[in-house]
Amino acid sequence: MFNFAFSSLHHFLIMDGHGIYVWPVYLVSILLISIGFQVTIRKLKALSKKIKDA
Repeated sequence: MFNFAFSSLHHFLIMDGHGIYVWPVYLVSILLISIGFQVTIRKLKALSKKIKDA
């Protein structure tokens, strides 16, 4: 049914030597997206407070 490209978790993480390039990109992307969400939430809360105070 499923044809896995990697035989173990270790091979999946290493990705035939390409893992050293792939995983940092994923980590940086997740970090930037989460920072963007946090900044947006803080701005929305500040705007909501500003509207309530007006």
